[in-house]
Amino acid sequence: MSLWRRRPSRSRRKCPYRAIGQRTIKIVPERSRRNRVQHPSYHGLSKCLIAGGRNPDRNDESRFSTAPARGTRPGFPEGRYDVEETPPEEDGDGVARPQVGEIPTGSGKGGGKKLFVSFTISAVIVLGLIVYAYSLFLYVEDTNQLYEGDEGEDPLEIQVVAEQFRFTYVYPDGTTTEELRIPKDRPILVNVTSQDVMHNFGVRELRVKADAIPNQYNEAWFQAEETGTYEAICYELCGVGHSNMRGEEVIVMEPQEFNDWYDSSGAEAAEVSG
Repeated sequence: MSLWRRRPSRSRRKCPYRAIGQRTIKIVPERSRRNRVQHPSYHGLSKCLIAGGRNPDRNDESRFSTAPARGTRPGFPEGRYDVEETPPEEDGDGVARPQVGEIPTGSGKGGGKKLFVSFTISAVIVLGLIVYAYSLFLYVEDTNQLYEGDEGEDPLEIQVVAEQFRFTYVYPDGTTTEELRIPKDRPILVNVTSQDVMHNFGVRELRVKADAIPNQYNEAWFQAEETGTYEAICYELCGVGHSNMRGEEVIVMEPQEFNDWYDSSGAEAAEVSG
């Protein structure tokens, strides 16, 4: 027989704890109750059957009770073992900490009130976010409301027609140009479509972008706050000349200057049609 004996692991040398109902118990061998010496075969107690955790012959709530147990591993000593009931740990405010497998009930000093208040605040925040997101969605979808300025000014509606490889702009009076001229500080509503393949009309500086699809109109709106010249770009690969479908053709003008140009262009269009 070998004289060498394997030393049990740390997890096996620890005194096991078991939970019965809502009580936590600690099992200690009877012969080592005085000095609480850890027995090398404590790991066998995980398979012991504990009868209730109390002495059935006594009516009082004894701190120690005895239950018979027999080891299930070879060499486990026979005998009787004491069951020591240990109360659950408590926080500094005197409230017991929740045990493993136990659902917190919020009991204790102000526990139920805190739980109710936290749940109510969380529900109000979530509902507020839902209502805000839904109202914002409706506000964005209702484009007519966005076009109403401070004085109720109607937006200027312009039709944008894309084709390989250019954009054409049609104004309400029938004026057709290859340059988009718009007034400053006035909402602009563009109806974007295409005559051949799919395109995408966009002006990066004015934060406007819309797909141009044949036989379909897509609406987009924007409002320029500064005068200047900007670049309209096709953001959809539409053929071999796609790279040429860009240029400085969006001109933001002062309102009076735009009105003068619009009146003169309308007269010219009438003369050409006549």
